[in-house]
Amino acid sequence: LGIVLDFKRAGLRFEFPLISSNICITDSQLLELMLLIPELKPFEDTIRKLIRARGMIPAEVFSECLTLTNVTGTGRNLSACVDLESRVMCFKSKCLYKAADSFGCFHA
Repeated sequence: LGIVLDFKRAGLRFEFPLISSNICITDSQLLELMLLIPELKPFEDTIRKLIRARGMIPAEVFSECLTLTNVTGTGRNLSACVDLESRVMCFKSKCLYKAADSFGCFHA
């Protein structure tokens, strides 16, 4: 069981096993996404320098994480509520974008 983020136009597909209720995109996946967003292109060198210096992209700078709550599953049925927490290019308490968005609940 897992979650798939599919960006068909860009030819990107990210798969995450559902082993936790908190799922974050990896550093390499964040770099791939960043290259798709023209407004983030000027930050590419800065992010690469951060990775070289710290070995990672600090979550306080750039992160995309899904949180699943009220997860229940039986057999072939799964229900959960989904929230997305985004931090995009945050430096010194200022961000291009920072938000927590609820996508509601689903039953499949």
